Amino acid sequence: MREWRNQARIHRRSLRLVIALLLLLLSLATLYARTVVIPTQRQCQNRMFLYSPASDHVHYQWTNFKKFYYPPSELVGPPTPEREQLWDEYVPNSIVSVPYDRISELGHVNNENWWAVAPEAGGGVAAVLAVDYQLNCLSLLHRYLYKSAYKHMFNHSQVSEHRLKAQKNLCLEVLRQELTCYADPTLYLNWRNPKSQKNAAADLGSWHKCRDYDAIRDWAWSHRIYNLHVSNVLDLTV
Repeated sequence: MREWRNQARIHRRSLRLVIALLLLLLSLATLYARTVVIPTQRQCQNRMFLYSPASDHVHYQWTNFKKFYYPPSELVGPPTPEREQLWDEYVPNSIVSVPYDRISELGHVNNENWWAVAPEAGGGVAAVLAVDYQLNCLSLLHRYLYKSAYKHMFNHSQVSEHRLKAQKNLCLEVLRQELTCYADPTLYLNWRNPKSQKNAAADLGSWHKCRDYDAIRDWAWSHRIYNLHVSNVLDLTV
């Protein structure tokens, strides 16, 4: 009888040891999965960025920037009807809708005076994609370089010099913050001109992992909102 009890006690101890080892292995496996297993693109995006209705349409691709930016982009240069059309197609200028229950995920609260989207247009509040805003800033600065050709836009009787200066400074600050936020660490090798010992230039033809802008722009076009609650719109022209 005593021998049987001893065997039962040994069996229980062995069982507890096996259970403890299994729990330890399970904990190690969980730790390994969290630290070693590569997360999906969506998981990485959710960790790094706030909510956006366009998130599901964000894709990444390797892109090689133009070497010394030659030939120049068709978007750069003096204004022409063709170039104006390219800019209009390049920047969607789209207002999109954000559901009320997702506003808190952006660090805001619902009781602020947001532009409201009409219920028949989907409801929620109006928003613009950051890239859209930034490209509009770039478009403004580009046109200001050729302001003599845009007299209708920079006519002082329509837009005060003070307000125009404020808009330019705002755009410069927006673009500065965006550039320093991402702080691209990609290397540009210095290219030496074999015909000159003094002249050197950065070789801008480097590879970058970029978001597919065309996909984001197409999403913005297809989700563009036209109908806002006018009673909730602030007069920004004052």
